[in-house]
Amino acid sequence: ADLTSKVPEIRGRILASQNIVLSLGIAIGAPAGGLVVERYGPRASFLCVTAAALSSLVLYSFLPETVQQQPQPATTTTTLSGTEPQTKVRWGELLQESKWRGLSLFEIGAKFGYAAKIASVPLLAAAVLPGGAAGGGFLLSAG
Repeated sequence: ADLTSKVPEIRGRILASQNIVLSLGIAIGAPAGGLVVERYGPRASFLCVTAAALSSLVLYSFLPETVQQQPQPATTTTTLSGTEPQTKVRWGELLQESKWRGLSLFEIGAKFGYAAKIASVPLLAAAVLPGGAAGGGFLLSAG
């Protein structure tokens, strides 16, 4: 969003490039993960994901901040009553309402479900498919 707002005339190319990189990550990562599982066992795939996450953390720490922060008055607080303008919400206040607790719970459940599916499909496919874990990875990258 930062880059597309700075160069709106090539917004389509920027978003297309981002989607290409994401798709290539899935297309290359799933078969590579299958090969890692076949060669080093299932635990090695989690170590690879941890290494990739730590690498991303280090790389993101070198990126400059592109959004200019607007100065906020020191007395601005937000209530959840909806009558005041909402500029800043504290998690503790937000989670006091049941609708936000429920939404947060469902979002956490969806994330865990997705992670479990991605982690378990190659392992289950390894037992069924002729290509083993690598075949499962290729299956994930194709779909």
